Amino acid sequence: MIAISSPKVVWITGASSGFGKLAAQVFARNGDTVIAALRQKDARQAALLASIEAPHRDHVFVYELDVREEQQIQAAVNQVIKEHGRIDVLINNAGYAVGGYVEDLDIETWREQFDTNVFGLIQMCKAVIPYMREARAGCIIQMSSISGRMAFPALGPYVSSKFAVEGFSETLRLELLPYGVDVVLVEPGSYRTKIWARGITSASQDDTPNARFVSRIMEQVKKTGEQAQDPREVVDLLLRIAHLPNGSRRLRYPIGNRVSLNLAARALLPWRIFERMVWKVIGIRINRK
Repeated sequence: MIAISSPKVVWITGASSGFGKLAAQVFARNGDTVIAALRQKDARQAALLASIEAPHRDHVFVYELDVREEQQIQAAVNQVIKEHGRIDVLINNAGYAVGGYVEDLDIETWREQFDTNVFGLIQMCKAVIPYMREARAGCIIQMSSISGRMAFPALGPYVSSKFAVEGFSETLRLELLPYGVDVVLVEPGSYRTKIWARGITSASQDDTPNARFVSRIMEQVKKTGEQAQDPREVVDLLLRIAHLPNGSRRLRYPIGNRVSLNLAARALLPWRIFERMVWKVIGIRINRK
């Protein structure tokens, strides 16, 4: 076991698949109380519980929760506090990715992406902050992405939502610092999760001038997904962060193959060189003076 502190009450959104589902399994095995939030219970609840060994299943409490619904969030928080007395850690994992060229995407596609990835995350934070502030302890972990630090073509809605999460989290960390509450960004590269395994959904049409670029980029996304890493190392990192003493957690935890190298290149290289590198990876040569 990785835990270095007493058991925590850990709330995980988006627990039906990917990092969220695996995190629920790992935290439960560690002896933590897991509040697993699913957008819809249906068969997903049974699948989640079935994936956890019987001795640890009693540590998992499943709640139906749509992070876009403010009243639903507040009702769930009230119930968790009533039943468990506190919320030590919030892992904001709920989210999805949509791609396409900016020119081709309708504004509703952008709104839907931000409703879940950004505004849902903000609503979750606002709901738990009063309890953490009163306790003068707690940790909010935002599942961001390398896409929140560097942009890629044809992934505008997803990239923009993650950049928003990064800026929001910097602000929130500064605001909660005097109260002893930590805000942390975990920034994975490519891992075998729902987003990468199924490929990023493209909302672009096939008959636009940009279709050939979108197609090529989505091929690269699919290839990246096929070569992605085991998500367990990210979840192990979440467990370590959750059990660190308050005040000792960093703001950012980038993780994954070449992530640190890519971020260094983004920070140090002139933009004109970096943008050519991006297209070279995609396999398209850009001829500009």
